[in-house]
Amino acid sequence: MPRDIRGMWKQGRLAVGGWCITPSADMAGAMAVCGFDWVCLDMQHGGIEATHMQPMLDAIMGADTPAFVRIAFNRPEYIMKALDSGANGIIVPMVESAEEAESAVKYAMYPPLGLRSWGAVRYGGDGEYTPGVGNRYTIVALMIETATGIINLEEIAAVPGADALFVGPFDLALSHGMKPPSVSDDYEPLVMQVIEACRKHGKIAGIYCDGPAMAIKWIGAGAPMIACSSDIALFRGAASGLIKQIVES
Repeated sequence: MPRDIRGMWKQGRLAVGGWCITPSADMAGAMAVCGFDWVCLDMQHGGIEATHMQPMLDAIMGADTPAFVRIAFNRPEYIMKALDSGANGIIVPMVESAEEAESAVKYAMYPPLGLRSWGAVRYGGDGEYTPGVGNRYTIVALMIETATGIINLEEIAAVPGADALFVGPFDLALSHGMKPPSVSDDYEPLVMQVIEACRKHGKIAGIYCDGPAMAIKWIGAGAPMIACSSDIALFRGAASGLIKQIVES
C-alpha cells in the first residue's frame, strides 16, 4: 500500500522530494533510497518517456518511497496512466483556471468523486486496493507557474479535491517578465500569494527549489511540500566537488 503523504501533512510534517529527469530505473531507485520523502518523475521536461515510467516507478516503489509523476500536460490519459502505473500522486503543470483544476481532480479520482477508470494493475491483486483506498491516498498537486494562474489563484485554490498548489518558480518569474529565481528575488511576493491562498483554502503549499538555501527559505515561509534539485544537478554537484577536492589536495 502507498505511504499516506496526505496524513503526513495533516500532522504538520515536512515532505521533501527528489526530482528525476533522467530516464533510468537505476537512477530512480538510487534517488528513492537517499532519504527523500517522495520522488517525482518529470515527464514534462527531461528525457523520461512513457516506456521509461513503469520501470522507474517500480524501482521507487521497491524502496517503499512514494512516487509522483509530473505529467506532460493536463490530460485525462496522462493522469490515469501515471496513477494506474503506480504513482501515488500527480503534479499537474501550467494550471491556469478552476476548470482546469477541476478536470485534473476529476480524472485522478474514482467514482463517486471523479471519473477515473478502474485499471489499477500495480495494486490490488489481493483486493486490498479499492476505489475508496485509491481516492484516500492519491495526491493531486496543481502547479501555479503562470501570470494567468496567479490571476485565477483564489478560484484554483478553492477547488475541492486538490491537495496542493505547487509553485514552478522559474516559469512563474518568466511569465511576469522577471529573471529566473536563481538570479532574482523579484518573484518572491508571487510565491507568498500562493502560500497565503493555500492557508486560506486548506491546501498544501509546495515549490521546486534549486538547492538547500532556497528550500530552507520556503519551508520557513510555510511550504511543506519541497522538491529540492534534480538527479542531474545532484550528480553534477557531487562530481564537481569530487574533482575539486582531488585537484586542490
